[in-house]
Amino acid sequence: MADETTVEKIKDLSEFHLFASLVPRFDWLTQETADQLDEEYLLGRSGDKTISPYLDNLIGKYGETIALGKAYKSVEIRFADKWQRLYDAFNAEYNPINNYDMTEEENIGSKKVTSSEKENTVEASSQDSASSSGQSSQSTSGESDDYKSGFNSPSPVATGKTETSGSGSGSSSSSSSGSSSSSSTESGSGTITEEGAFADNRRKLTRSGNIGVTTSQQMIQSEIDLRSWNYFESLFKDVDSVLTCSLYS
Repeated sequence: MADETTVEKIKDLSEFHLFASLVPRFDWLTQETADQLDEEYLLGRSGDKTISPYLDNLIGKYGETIALGKAYKSVEIRFADKWQRLYDAFNAEYNPINNYDMTEEENIGSKKVTSSEKENTVEASSQDSASSSGQSSQSTSGESDDYKSGFNSPSPVATGKTETSGSGSGSSSSSSSGSSSSSSTESGSGTITEEGAFADNRRKLTRSGNIGVTTSQQMIQSEIDLRSWNYFESLFKDVDSVLTCSLYS
């Protein structure tokens, strides 16, 4: 259902958010910049221009809000890629007095070989020790009979007993200790060679300057002319081609 208010000019639109709707489409377009561009287009640049038959028919069919959404989408489809490429070209970094810029990459057809020294050291050591000790003791006891022989007696006669006892002890210890240690060190070194991929060994050559077909003064003037061109004015003209009558082109 169409809106009751008749829209004849861009400034008669109840709202205008074309550039704000394109913020997700361009990395360089911030919300603040988009709002500023919408306001400038609506109240300044094209506000007094008559709406195009395309926009007028959209409003008559869908109403203003839906019609504007469709018109914004039409502008994006037709010009978004162009606007991005213009932005990239306008902001490219270069030397304005160089008209010759060549980059050449060459693969010289050999593999990259790298080598490194590696050294290993191994150390080993051992130690032994031993000791020993001992102790002993002994005791004895006994009893014996005493005999005496009488005068002209053929056999001895026992006359008494004799007791004997004795004890002895002794200890011995021996210790022996010793240690032996040994250590050894082994070391060696070698070279490790690694061979890279075929594409590792490339050469890049860059040449730039003025080859003489254009003077430096001419190239400087071309740079001035380029910087005099207004990027956003170009965007506004593209929007006009969709939203306003063609007599304003």
